[in-house]
Amino acid sequence: MKPGDFFDQEKRRQQIEILQKEAERIEEWLEQNEAKIGRQGREIKSNITDNESGTMVSSHGTIQGYNGQVLVDDSHQVIVQAEVFGEGQDCYHLEPLIDGAKA
Repeated sequence: MKPGDFFDQEKRRQQIEILQKEAERIEEWLEQNEAKIGRQGREIKSNITDNESGTMVSSHGTIQGYNGQVLVDDSHQVIVQAEVFGEGQDCYHLEPLIDGAKA
């Protein structure tokens, strides 16, 4: 046994322990949450920290976050409706905004 072997084994044991805890956390989260299904009917990537947020393509690459939309009455200068969505495609947001404004 070389002098550094003990430290390498201890470091490896600690790393295995960390990975096992993370795997348990993920398994627990999967048991408590249902799969997210996208508009095409296929399962999409979930996020353990904030599952309602979505992945969006931006000028800085793909980011995790929300897309805020606002419907404004420019003649009266007031916000009529505002919502936050967990997906990046704006084309799907118009109908819920209009429905919200009508209500």
